[in-house]
Amino acid sequence: MARRLFARAPQDVCKLEGEELRVTLEPGRFAWFDMSRRYFPLPGEVSSRGIGQAVITPDKIHIPMHVPPGRGESTRPLARDMAWDSNMLSLDGYSPETGWVRIDTRALATVHISSFEKRRSVQRKLKRSKRGRRVRAREVLEEGEGEGREARG
Repeated sequence: MARRLFARAPQDVCKLEGEELRVTLEPGRFAWFDMSRRYFPLPGEVSSRGIGQAVITPDKIHIPMHVPPGRGESTRPLARDMAWDSNMLSLDGYSPETGWVRIDTRALATVHISSFEKRRSVQRKLKRSKRGRRVRAREVLEEGEGEGREARG
């Protein structure tokens, strides 16, 4: 059985409350994440509206933040213009002010390839079995019903 390596928390269910990030699991039920041990202090201008979609891993929380430009020295952007090149194994950027930036994505590509191979193997085995054909037929039927509901609603 494969486990997810991360979970995404959409922007509309996240809220900053002091040193904690509150994530709404369902109405009236919340999970709080302590952010007091983060790598950098949050600028005072950042509010819950400035938080992007949080990615929660077993040991870290990755939160994209929008900081308004020009509000003090700490919020100054690193570079004005940056050119990016996306490859299979890296994400490369260049700016005349900061130089080259290289983000290694080999680990991500490895996980993507291995999960794709596992899924393909399971689907091949299911396609050959009688039970697999029944499950697949049920999935196709459910997908068709879901599309009909959306068209009417």
